[in-house]
Amino acid sequence: MVEVFHNLNPFAMLGDSNPFGNVDQLVKVAEVDTDDLEMAFRLTNHTESSWILNPQVTPEPGNHRSTSVGDVLGLEGKRYGVDAFGFTQRK
Repeated sequence: MVEVFHNLNPFAMLGDSNPFGNVDQLVKVAEVDTDDLEMAFRLTNHTESSWILNPQVTPEPGNHRSTSVGDVLGLEGKRYGVDAFGFTQRK
């Protein structure tokens, strides 16, 4: 199960030097029934319809944008920042 956290820091998508540093700026938006970070990323993006309609996704209440650079995915007790290409494990 992958947990999806959106970053409330408006500069995270623009390459903020520490976009994943403040956990108080992260809000949990969903759980995705997969152990694959790339799949979780794809399933929490708007494509042909809203990502909250994907059957593998259990969204938290509220309006949510697509998962983007600067957001964080949680898997097996570890957190990974979404980069422009791939993911970086948070310390």
